[in-house]
Amino acid sequence: MRMMTRTKLALLFVISTFLFACGDSSTSGDSSTTLSGVVAAGMFTKTTPPGKVSIYAVNDAGIRAALPLKTVDIDVAADGTSSFTANIGAHTGPVVALAYGTYIDEATGAQIILTEANALRAALPDTAIKAGTVKMNITALTTVAVAQASPAATFTSAAISASNTNVGLAFGITDALGVPNITGITPVVPTAAELAKTTVTDSQKKYTALLAVLSQYVAKLSADPASPTPAEVIAALSGVAGTMTGSTIGGSTALALQTAATDLTARTGNAVVDALKGATATSGYVNSVKDGSLLNGGVAITIFPLKLRTVGTGVIGSIQTAVTLPAGVSIFPNSTVGISTATGALIATNTVDQKTRISLAKADGITVGEFLTIYCGAATAPAISAITISDTKITDLDGAIITTYTVEPF
Repeated sequence: MRMMTRTKLALLFVISTFLFACGDSSTSGDSSTTLSGVVAAGMFTKTTPPGKVSIYAVNDAGIRAALPLKTVDIDVAADGTSSFTANIGAHTGPVVALAYGTYIDEATGAQIILTEANALRAALPDTAIKAGTVKMNITALTTVAVAQASPAATFTSAAISASNTNVGLAFGITDALGVPNITGITPVVPTAAELAKTTVTDSQKKYTALLAVLSQYVAKLSADPASPTPAEVIAALSGVAGTMTGSTIGGSTALALQTAATDLTARTGNAVVDALKGATATSGYVNSVKDGSLLNGGVAITIFPLKLRTVGTGVIGSIQTAVTLPAGVSIFPNSTVGISTATGALIATNTVDQKTRISLAKADGITVGEFLTIYCGAATAPAISAITISDTKITDLDGAIITTYTVEPF
């Protein structure tokens, strides 16, 4: 009996040693990371070749690697969902993803072909890279976030994390606990059937509505509003980031987004817009962008007219002046509405920071009195005394300077 016990013990030792040396598959697990998510500006289409997602490592200095860790196809499901799955192995640092291929613009219906040079982008900090599957949606909003964090000197894990948070807060994309999560919350295909599903959360519906608003915003800035170019798409989204201070969208951009939401709802014969307007939640979110209650944590931007007039005597041939608006006030970002004149004069403007230089001229003279309206936007309209008029030069019909005239706001 004693010999049998010793033999059994020896055999168990050999077996356990073998298992330890070879590794126990039930406990060791796979240490690789798989990134998975949707790709959406509008949803991508099935094409040959298919769209691609390239995942790049970012080093400690914030520099993107020259070659991708992984490049995979964008898959398009029967319901229109465009998604990707990419195993990046044991990489543990921050990453940035580029998505490119063909998608249908939600606002215009145009087919837009993004290249790797003009791609949607998303980034994750090192703290988000873990063994297993990690959600990484690539959207117009994540592209804004990458643009905010992207200067080479600052594109680090800390900058990526901060920009993802900033954009989520600015646009109200937060989870059930109020945590901003633009890479983790998944927008859906904007169809009536999808938006009606009980499994689709309010945050997903909000995200979906905002992507359509951003499509309209891009179209409004395009040289051809019916069909923005890939470069215009990425430039417009990057421009949003350029006006942001932390999680606050700049006044002019916030106003442009409000206008885009208004223009989007006015579209007819557009299946995406019809679906958004037909669903109570998404139509409500678009309206919340229109009135400013969704952007910047719900601080609405109001539009007000600032009028300029001449005071004096004589016949005016031309007017040159400069208007400096107080901080937080922006000219309404639409060149056909932002600054207008009923005088019939030729007008030219140039805005740098808060100062706008204005020139008007008319061969048969400009009427004395009100000559210009500047539509401005701010959370609160400023006092007239806070607006500065400078660099004024007024001439008569022969080009001689008239010193008896002044320009004043009212």
